[in-house]
Amino acid sequence: VRKYWYENVMVQVPKWEEFALNAEKEYQIYKGPNLALSRPTYQSSNNRWDAELSFLAVDGKYKQCEERDDGISMTGYGHGQSWRVILDDVYEMTSVLLYNIIDYRSSKELSNVNIYVEDVGGKSHLCANTGNMNRVYIKEFKCKAGAVGNVVTLRKQASGGIRLCEVVVYGEKVERGQAQNLALHRPTTQSSTLRHHASGHAVDGQKATCSLSQNTCSKTDITWHGRKTWWEVSLDNSYHIDHVVIYGCGSSLADIVIFSIEEEEGFDFNRDRGRQPRDYYGGETRPNSVQQTVSICKNVVNVNDSLNVHNFKCDAPAFENILRIEKKHYGNYDEKLQLCRLGI
Repeated sequence: VRKYWYENVMVQVPKWEEFALNAEKEYQIYKGPNLALSRPTYQSSNNRWDAELSFLAVDGKYKQCEERDDGISMTGYGHGQSWRVILDDVYEMTSVLLYNIIDYRSSKELSNVNIYVEDVGGKSHLCANTGNMNRVYIKEFKCKAGAVGNVVTLRKQASGGIRLCEVVVYGEKVERGQAQNLALHRPTTQSSTLRHHASGHAVDGQKATCSLSQNTCSKTDITWHGRKTWWEVSLDNSYHIDHVVIYGCGSSLADIVIFSIEEEEGFDFNRDRGRQPRDYYGGETRPNSVQQTVSICKNVVNVNDSLNVHNFKCDAPAFENILRIEKKHYGNYDEKLQLCRLGI
């Protein structure tokens, strides 16, 4: 029996493995590329003392799905836990494939999780609900029509956690026209103001020259020792900021950091604008328990003084509702910031 088994059955195993690999390649060609592979990820919390491991769900290692493996993404436990991946562009999602934990106890944690597709304006489209995932180790969910966006989010409504082995996203790219300027006519403020060069000039939509004799640009005044020079705009919603275009003057854009801040719900820009300014170093919290999440878009060292327009592409996705431009150094008298026009 053993001889028959090895000569007639086991000899077929390599052929079946080759068949499986070819079938998988054909399936990938049919479905298209995995849009989530190696993209930036975030999760609402971490499991106990673990580091942020949300990226493990898009590392492509869908064959390491047992609980003892090191390729599992896990949130902490609580109400409304979530995990999300940010894609490289806007797509209409066709389906989301989930690889669950191969464990009869942990597999059920992926049950009744909503899969959302979010667009650049923060609007959510429900793709599907996972339903009962107890001992279901791989399942593909077809998205409802109109699931257009650049973010896929898994959110659990009930208490518990989310464990993921791998998330695969399929979709078709959506061609976009000219994007709108999210900063246009939005509320602004700055660390100080030189004469009539108010912060709002940078987002008034008017073409501006860099002449100080005209009140067409925003410009800060001299900053006292120990304080920083900064300018910021409050958007109408939380956005995934892709790039920031600045019509600036001379070298005032050198040695700046562009970052975004997400204020806790209930923050009122006009009411609270007089509070202590934020500092992105260490992610400090404002007084009165207003919590903030800070995302760095771009660290700028040198700029070409001869250019009138500077297009700063964010190094990493910045998802917040306030954008700040801040000089890196404290209290230098020449640390002024001049913005003639700004687009987000």
